[in-house]
Amino acid sequence: MKIALTDRHGRQISYLRLSVTDRCNLRCVYCVPPEGRQLFAHDEILRYEEMLRIVNILAVRGIHKIRITGGEPLVRKDLPCLVREIKKIPGIREVCLTTNGVLLADMTDDLKQAGIDRINISLDSLKSEVFHSITGMDRLPSVLSGIDSALKAGMSPVKINAVPMTGINNEEIESLAELSFQKNIHVRFIEEMPVGIGYSEKLPPLSSAAIRERLESRWGSLIPVFPSSLDGPARRFQIPGAKGEVGFISSMTRHFCGTCNRIRLTAVGEIRPCLLNDATVDIKKPMRNGADDSTVARLIERVLMRKGLAHEQIPLVSTQMVSIGG
Repeated sequence: MKIALTDRHGRQISYLRLSVTDRCNLRCVYCVPPEGRQLFAHDEILRYEEMLRIVNILAVRGIHKIRITGGEPLVRKDLPCLVREIKKIPGIREVCLTTNGVLLADMTDDLKQAGIDRINISLDSLKSEVFHSITGMDRLPSVLSGIDSALKAGMSPVKINAVPMTGINNEEIESLAELSFQKNIHVRFIEEMPVGIGYSEKLPPLSSAAIRERLESRWGSLIPVFPSSLDGPARRFQIPGAKGEVGFISSMTRHFCGTCNRIRLTAVGEIRPCLLNDATVDIKKPMRNGADDSTVARLIERVLMRKGLAHEQIPLVSTQMVSIGG
């Protein structure tokens, strides 16, 4: 019998974003500060066995969707093994992956066989020079190869996450949206969020409304797509004549906090109630000191009591995105 995991506002929590590493093979400007960052020591990172124990505890309490994140999750050794074990846990209905796509082409078959359900790929530019300026690396061909590999493996649709930034890649909004014409690709435009030192308040952020207006001025009215039960916060549309979709995640201008059903587990074992909330509870230390499952569950429930209804008043989050899990 499942025990519903709810926060103080009565929202049922059914979705865990699981960060498996703080390492990444790119250095995106909105994720890693220019001077670099201090990596956690190897023994500070949760072992797969510890992650599986936490997922089991949460699955009994109604968590049914897991999204694996990083850093870059594909740099963690034997990741398909973790996926395979999570899929065996009773109650888990969907296991997804968010990746930058650099290593995806070589791992697609293993991930598919392990049972991964969906893949989201972060891609902010289709121009080599802009991609390099955002990520610090010239790996655009590898990412495009990863997208093709995922589609060929039947991981359809493939979702592309793009963060339009004024003065950086804002001229590519239409080009990124055109990916939805070619194949069953869902392009999701995400509003830039005030997370970490990489965020700049000097340039005005692009709102979802402004992005949508750009698309409709090019292709006419977008066709609404009705959401499914496993959808995230994106408002989904189809451009007339496209095979795939476009979507908008309005993290800043149209908050979806009221229906938020997620919590986050960082790679170092901290439960985080919200991306834009530095309040955390450490469950790694109690686990390693012998805490039983009921004690761990109570610690998780404690952090849920700090999950707010909205994040309007929350200041710039100091923790780097790569340490939280995007």
